[in-house]
Amino acid sequence: MSGRPASSSVAFGLPMRELLPPASTAPTSASLRSPAEVREDMASVWQRSSIRMERELLDIEVARQAVLDRVRPLDAEDVALDEALGRVLAEDVSSTDAIPPFDNSAMDGFAVRSEDTREASPEAPITLRVVDESRAGLPAASVAGPGEAIAISTGAAMPAGCDAIVRIEETEHRDGSIFVSGPVDPGRDVRRGGDDVQAGEVVLRRAAVLGPSELGVLARRRILRAPATALGAHHRR
Repeated sequence: MSGRPASSSVAFGLPMRELLPPASTAPTSASLRSPAEVREDMASVWQRSSIRMERELLDIEVARQAVLDRVRPLDAEDVALDEALGRVLAEDVSSTDAIPPFDNSAMDGFAVRSEDTREASPEAPITLRVVDESRAGLPAASVAGPGEAIAISTGAAMPAGCDAIVRIEETEHRDGSIFVSGPVDPGRDVRRGGDDVQAGEVVLRRAAVLGPSELGVLARRRILRAPATALGAHHRR
């Protein structure tokens, strides 16, 4: 009895795959194209792709408007300033008060009536009696009369009756009086109420991103809460 398997499709009890004839290695017509023809075909495909892309691309403004047309504004809410960092202001914010709220001194010195200094000169200084003092947060109670001056600190309210400041370094102070050796123009070194911001003036515009400086503007105006919307975390700084 022969040791060869009884069937050509079974060997050692396992089915065998039928052998296929070898693949043809004859060159096809496509493989016979010259390099120039291949390059020409590739250029044609690229040109058709480019034309199709140009037809599908949108102008940047059209695309931008298409996105904006689909955006819904976020709801606004009043937010405490310590929670508002990085948010977007939902509406204009106006100052409720004038800044500064009153006329005040821009320099340390003496508040005077400018008309009293009109004839002052180094050869003939005028003497003014100091009758009171105005400090920041503690304004003078007196009204300056002719020949009188009131000591004043930077930022302190201008005393009634005074319209100018003589700087402390421009005076000689002795025995409760000062000696002024030159005329002082009305309004000199006086910061007028509302010089920085008028009452009702817009201090921040809608859509402003609330960073540290913007929150400082609101805090200085005693605005403790702001109408704002949320801002994506990728915009936070």
